[in-house]
Amino acid sequence: KLSPTLTSVGIASNNSTSTLAKEGDIVTLSFTASETINTPSVVFYSDGDLITNSVTVSNTSGDDWTAVYTVHASDTDGAVTFTISFNDTVGNTGTNVTTTTTGNNVTIDKLAPTLTPVGIASNNSTSTLAKEGDIITLSFTASETIEPTVVIKSGGADVTNSVTVSNTSGDIWTAVYTVHSSDTDGAVTFTIDFNDTVGNNGTRVTTVSDSSVVTVDKLAPTLTPVSIASNNSTSTLAKEGDVVTLSFTASETIDTPAVVIKSGSASITNSVTVTNTSGDIWTAVYTVHTSDTDGAVTFTIDFNDTVGNNGTQVTAITTGNNVTVDKLSPTLTPVTITSNNSTSTLAKEGDVVTLSFTASE
Repeated sequence: KLSPTLTSVGIASNNSTSTLAKEGDIVTLSFTASETINTPSVVFYSDGDLITNSVTVSNTSGDDWTAVYTVHASDTDGAVTFTISFNDTVGNTGTNVTTTTTGNNVTIDKLAPTLTPVGIASNNSTSTLAKEGDIITLSFTASETIEPTVVIKSGGADVTNSVTVSNTSGDIWTAVYTVHSSDTDGAVTFTIDFNDTVGNNGTRVTTVSDSSVVTVDKLAPTLTPVSIASNNSTSTLAKEGDVVTLSFTASETIDTPAVVIKSGSASITNSVTVTNTSGDIWTAVYTVHTSDTDGAVTFTIDFNDTVGNNGTQVTAITTGNNVTVDKLSPTLTPVTITSNNSTSTLAKEGDVVTLSFTASE
């Protein structure tokens, strides 16, 4: 008259995480009867709803039994529960079993993870640009615990340095790399492949969820043409009060360049006004001062683009002629006057008087 009992009741999934199961995983309920029992009736539920696939109940050995089913796409996500109804061969009915004795449970998770927000930025002062040595960070937040794989490209080519992927906090991740001199200039692109801990694959992410972009620019800017002229009627010469203009065109957008102008190898007196006149066209203008040293006007232009790439210092024009400062007033010496009269200091009607002089320049 003794009713049978079940012990060693446990449940597990064949997923790498045995307490979780996704579509296609096999869930196995194991139990041992206290005596020989008839084939028990086992019903599985997922989050309280009946599962879709059939359950296979097997007497694996002696009084050991298993009840096995495969998770279906239509099963409800949530905890797997069960009911085991059983009786012995004489007909004594055991008490329905609805809990494990091992403490383990299985949860169905068929929901693919997602990533949002996704953004990218450079540590350059202009966060949308990056030069050699700058650090680019791809940031993304997962909808649940994931395992991501990140590939980053620059200008369509693989980046040189390795990408460090870090779980910074909770479900927040970053993928970080440092721009290398060998990286290809151009837009930074990426792919994020990821899955949750149960193995559900998220849809590959290749775009940001905001408007952020980063472009790698390692190319140093150049200046051409570079010319210099004076507003003097002779544009290659300048006197006190004349305006000397240094003109140059950059190959790309540059920050305000540093221009130093000298006259006769000495610093000029007045300040130099640097102006972006249009597009990538610039001028550096100064007015000749009485204290400036006479001689050739020389200059240096130091410049960089907006990402910080330094151009090679420019010290010579590429077109036209140079300018020379000349503030020295001319002199005349000697100055003589004579007549063609036999007495050269006298002249009568018809005599020719000649004034002769030599200029200093």
